[in-house]
Amino acid sequence: MLDGLREAAFTYGEVGRTRGELPAGYRHLRRRAVNGRGRGRFEEAAGVLLAWGVQRRAGPRVQATGETVAEGVVALVHLGLGPGLDGQAGTSTPSTAESSDVCGATVRA
Repeated sequence: MLDGLREAAFTYGEVGRTRGELPAGYRHLRRRAVNGRGRGRFEEAAGVLLAWGVQRRAGPRVQATGETVAEGVVALVHLGLGPGLDGQAGTSTPSTAESSDVCGATVRA
């Protein structure tokens, strides 16, 4: 199942558009929040982000081809909606951005 996600077509035409001006026709949400201060806190938050921690801390179970979010890694996110209702969402990571003061990834559904 996971290997099939690598070859799956995107479900939308604006692939890669979040790198520049956001495409029209969507409701965009931008929020900023201070998540602590200092190098140690940044590295901790980046580690959580890149280890599927955002998804896991929200509750779903993540089944991925890699331990970390990285280009080419695909995952199934099991929503666990109740007994017999394990909704799944396939996702892949087309790109990541990491530097001394930036950490992020684009994840497609």
